[in-house]
Amino acid sequence: MPGINPVISRGGIPFAIAKESPAVAIDEACMLSVNSGISTRSVAELALLVSRLGQAHRHCDEPVSPDAIRIFWQSNRQLQQRWTALLARGLEDPKRNLSLLERIAPRLFVCEMLVRTWATCLSAHHKVTNSTDLTRVCRNIVSGLFQLRLEVLSRLVSLPEEYDIPFRNLDRLRRQCDRSTDLLVSIVASDSESFEFAFDRERASDFHESTGSADAQLGHNPIEDLVSAGLRMNFIQQLSDTPVEEPEFAAMMQSILANLPNFESTRNQRLLKSLEWKIATSLC
Repeated sequence: MPGINPVISRGGIPFAIAKESPAVAIDEACMLSVNSGISTRSVAELALLVSRLGQAHRHCDEPVSPDAIRIFWQSNRQLQQRWTALLARGLEDPKRNLSLLERIAPRLFVCEMLVRTWATCLSAHHKVTNSTDLTRVCRNIVSGLFQLRLEVLSRLVSLPEEYDIPFRNLDRLRRQCDRSTDLLVSIVASDSESFEFAFDRERASDFHESTGSADAQLGHNPIEDLVSAGLRMNFIQQLSDTPVEEPEFAAMMQSILANLPNFESTRNQRLLKSLEWKIATSLC
């Protein structure tokens, strides 16, 4: 199972989560995009929503919808085939090759962020219900995306030196997505050993110990607010809000939303409604 992130020979800029959490008091409605259609930002927002609701889902003894899991698998396979076909063109012109990578790489990185977070949630749920081999399905999807990542990174490091700035920008985004993924995985992990789908298991374990240190008697984990504020302000809001054209994103996101548990939190409902609207408009 691929879990170790490949090292790129050129440097990137590390991502740091905000030390303070003043954004918790900010109305998240002001941060939601008014643009219609699914974008890389909305994909990352769903990953955040999954992390917020993942703990409730993993303790739920209701079976996961087989149809939703089938759509989750099929949409990811079709998305991988689409990107593989584009990469197979083997563009010799470096400028055109860079344009292709700038199109695919951000979508691939945020897709992995969502898939690995949801896969951790499904794997934890599988341990509770033992109803179907959800973990095997998730491994298949993650493995396919990982192979695509290797191809994308191989092409990035092969770019001429004159494209060093766009290379560094994409590498920085990769590092941000990977670190954010491990943070979200740590929240939905069922125990200290449930980091199969993290990029860096040791890092995810450290995050898990920190998020699990809150007083359970409080009912609400205040560290969740810090995580949400840091991700929304420092990372997710910096992602592109331009709609993507791949229809597979809508199907995949719908399949995940269909299996999320009910909740009463106003901020979760607000984000959910925003995502549902984006999915609906992307299908029009």
